[in-house]
Amino acid sequence: MLAGDAELAGRDVVTLWPGILAKETRRETEREALLRTALEPTWKRELKHLRKPGQQPEPSLPPAEWFYPRNGTPCSPGSIRRLFFEIFRRELAVPRWELEVLLECTSAERKRRSEGGKLSVLDRRNFRKVGAVAG
Repeated sequence: MLAGDAELAGRDVVTLWPGILAKETRRETEREALLRTALEPTWKRELKHLRKPGQQPEPSLPPAEWFYPRNGTPCSPGSIRRLFFEIFRRELAVPRWELEVLLECTSAERKRRSEGGKLSVLDRRNFRKVGAVAG
């Protein structure tokens, strides 16, 4: 490399360096945001998607007939509980890996509890892990 070329290359590096640092900082911020999103519970992410910016979501209540189906007589507490889990099963479902963290157990122990009937499966759904290639 000639001395004149080295001086020109040095000027280019000095000129481009702030842009390189800014781009690297932006990438790091995006990586941190993705990591925070991946660690956030599924129900919280889905709730954020349902909300419009600056607006509180309106609670959606089931019709009164669901709780008083037969001539105005109320349902038993057991049937109300079953109905609650039927209506909100998708919102209440916890992914396997999140359940293992909450219960502080291994996947083998979680499977044993599920097979033994101590843990019930509320909902099954497909998902794409962060960083996995869709295809």
